[in-house]
Amino acid sequence: MLNKELIMYDGSRFYPAWLTKADRQELRNRISDQNERMYCGCRSDCKLWYSISSDLRIYPSHRGYAHMPNCIYAENSRDRSRFAFVQDGASGETRAFLNFKPSTFTVPYEPTDKERKPSEETEQKDDFKYFSLERFVRQLNIDTWNERMAVGKGVLSADYFSSALFGRLKSIIIDGCVKSLREYRVDTDGWGFFYQDFDGYDMRLKADGNYTCSLTVNGSDGKKYSWFIYEKTLSVALKRFMKFFGKDPKDMLAEGQKIIMSGFRYQRTRKGSPQPYKVVGRLCFYAVSSSGLIARSPAELETLENISKLLRFKKDDDLRYFISDEGEDYFGYFEKKGDPRKFIITGVENNYPGAAVYVADILDTALSLDQLKGFLR
Repeated sequence: MLNKELIMYDGSRFYPAWLTKADRQELRNRISDQNERMYCGCRSDCKLWYSISSDLRIYPSHRGYAHMPNCIYAENSRDRSRFAFVQDGASGETRAFLNFKPSTFTVPYEPTDKERKPSEETEQKDDFKYFSLERFVRQLNIDTWNERMAVGKGVLSADYFSSALFGRLKSIIIDGCVKSLREYRVDTDGWGFFYQDFDGYDMRLKADGNYTCSLTVNGSDGKKYSWFIYEKTLSVALKRFMKFFGKDPKDMLAEGQKIIMSGFRYQRTRKGSPQPYKVVGRLCFYAVSSSGLIARSPAELETLENISKLLRFKKDDDLRYFISDEGEDYFGYFEKKGDPRKFIITGVENNYPGAAVYVADILDTALSLDQLKGFLR
């Protein structure tokens, strides 16, 4: 597990990577007024003490001790060879490294089975050095969820979660960009990121044999809008979604399943025409739970629904669930109020000696609500 927590003398935990400036100021006041101290949560054999400066940066006040390698405060924690979503615990800034340039529009390319080598990495596989669009969107989803858990605000609904994710974008910087992801706008910058509820698509065959396509978007004003998209971009996104769920997202939407669509939209001009137009240039679809969590399979979707039910049953303040961003073998862990242990859901038991471990492949086999309750009893 990647440690991101600091602990106060009274045992309370907090996560600097997700603290706002106001939160950091409140923490600094608490330490100054009550003469409290905080230490890193990565080691139980010694306390690595930390302080907070007047410019609200968190810095070590210990000497002669080393953090565990899996700690965000370790010297190599911001090593680019480790991860493509780098959180700076000292400043709170998060930088993402992508395997594409988001400001540049390109038509997606999907290799054929003959062109794809058996050992070749595809965009659907996790690459922890550079993220594909699909992996980046899921990471944003994970990061937003963990931020809500860390600051104790919980998640009320999928719509509430989407608003929280939009707010989280102001702390995310794409490597090579000068502004946060939230600050880029299609009208002013020529491109922008979107994370929207999916409400259908239209694909019509024209007389010339080509297709004209659009996505249906629910506006904040309650009206429905159509976003232009090229047939190739839409087809590739649909193919990738159906690979994991076996259904068209439009069909799942008709069955009552909430689907989100995310990617980048661009402003372009046609040759010989001064009038610009907007087009969705990068796109992915995901099914989400009632709490807004992204799922990569039907089994994972069911598991996440049961986790959401369990959190609501426990009233959120007594129990928190943090999602892993470290690969498929480790899915996440529960924290119970007043209990120093972590209850880990993992695919590999021996990786976490001494921890409370539940071994399960949540991508293939769903965990029931009763199983989760029994695990935490």
